[in-house]
Amino acid sequence: MRTNFRNTKILEHTNTDPQKVNCSFFVQQDRTVAKIVYRHIIVTKPQLLKLMVMAKLPFGQNRITKLVKYGFLNRYKAFDGHGKVCEHFFTIGPKAADQLECPLPLLPEPGVATSILATNQFIIAFLLNHGGFTYQITPKAPATGYVQVRSDIYTLFAPSDEKEAVACAEHMNKASISKAIAILPNHTLVNLIKESAPGLVFYAFDTETIQLHAKLFREDYGTLRVSNFSLGRAQLNP
Repeated sequence: MRTNFRNTKILEHTNTDPQKVNCSFFVQQDRTVAKIVYRHIIVTKPQLLKLMVMAKLPFGQNRITKLVKYGFLNRYKAFDGHGKVCEHFFTIGPKAADQLECPLPLLPEPGVATSILATNQFIIAFLLNHGGFTYQITPKAPATGYVQVRSDIYTLFAPSDEKEAVACAEHMNKASISKAIAILPNHTLVNLIKESAPGLVFYAFDTETIQLHAKLFREDYGTLRVSNFSLGRAQLNP
């Protein structure tokens, strides 16, 4: 899986005029796909394929192509600042919204979209490695999700740059958030968060989650060390 979505600057809807098809074409497994996408708000193609495998759905990329063709899923191209395509991702389309009897979601701004996609990557890694926890993903920046382990709730942040990292730390202070997980592109943003954010903060990095590993790091006396605490199997509290 790639992390190129961190560079997203422009989003382009690629199937604005889907072909017509009888509603009987869509089967129960398609509705399961729609529910997965709707819960995660937006997903990259690798993320969606991995989630479909985890849900034990009997089809893959070819079915996704057909769901896009007939407007069950909306497909987007993400471009970086140089106009190069860096990722493809999906939301539910109008046909899926009808099937689920829910409103068609608005596409988040590129910065919010990249945070959600990074949060999705983190969630998938922990679902594969641990399980046993509940989660909620939200398009409201700067918080991009919540994980509940037993009675503890951890706020998820996924800033892409220094400006977003500062906004996350300010939000933690303002909202009095005591437990959080920061999903970062690399280690360079840690200091911006730890100097301003109160409470217990764990760190996850793209280099690990992109390989679907489930590592958490904790600031301890000025150094980062791998945490011995895992979602689902144990409390995160040290």
